Amino acid sequence: MAEFGLVNRTIHKVDEHVPLADLTALTDAYKSASLVSGELKSNPADPMDLLSRLQTLGVERPVLYYRGNWYAGRADFGPNALPEALRSRINRDGRASRMTTKARGEPVIAVGIPLDKVDASYFEFSSLKELQNTLTTVARALVGASRRDHRALHRQGGGRLVAARPLGRNGSDA
Repeated sequence: MAEFGLVNRTIHKVDEHVPLADLTALTDAYKSASLVSGELKSNPADPMDLLSRLQTLGVERPVLYYRGNWYAGRADFGPNALPEALRSRINRDGRASRMTTKARGEPVIAVGIPLDKVDASYFEFSSLKELQNTLTTVARALVGASRRDHRALHRQGGGRLVAARPLGRNGSDA
């Protein structure tokens, strides 16, 4: 079981059966939400500055609900792109959640995290297309490395089983 903590308390638990794309989206969103929560404690004059800073750190689609107002890092991935069920689960019920959906025709994982101590909610969209591309790249690298290792093993004369004999009870040849 992996735990995601935010501001020194556990908010959400995810078991080991969560798909990697979900786990990546949740991890990224919780990191960003922790940063947002810390920054909002200082009562920033313009929350958009905070979202701009997140974008410079690589967070492409942040959305913030702060003191009754919506702020979005991108106009095309704002509050209207969030499913109503996700918004109300976070803002009304105060429960962190994630939902796989389509936003602007793109498959995404939308994550929402209530930030109770600063009267806010943080949302983040993670592109399933981008995550799939990343996973494909990693898989190709692993397959390539595996093939190189396999060829190297054969060049060294290893990797071939010539004969097998059962071992006796004490681990020696029978």
